[in-house]
Amino acid sequence: MPIIKVTSLPFENQDSAAWPVQVCEHFARSTEIPLKHVSVAWQLLPGGHYAYAGVKAQYQPQDSHPIIAEIMLPDFYALDRVEKIINAAVEAISFASRMPKTNIFVQVNRARSGAVYDEGRIVRW
Repeated sequence: MPIIKVTSLPFENQDSAAWPVQVCEHFARSTEIPLKHVSVAWQLLPGGHYAYAGVKAQYQPQDSHPIIAEIMLPDFYALDRVEKIINAAVEAISFASRMPKTNIFVQVNRARSGAVYDEGRIVRW
């Protein structure tokens, strides 16, 4: 499982279509989680549809309007492993987007055994 959902404004003069694959590959290498278990969705908000400190932006700034990432993980990972996963996600997002790590916000949601439906069944670990 990790499922990484990234939300940002569009990037001026950059083609972001390859970024989900780049994040998957970089993240999988960094965490040693098999690539077949990593999913990334990158959603671009329309310009002007993200306010930070009461200010709108048309394109993704380097120093405000942080990229927002949410990682869904199974709840069996220890806290030190979760921290490594967070850092790997930040590295991967920064690598793909060329965004400073200081302008990336990440939150982890931990999925419990029996609370996930995947591949046609309720998953238990």
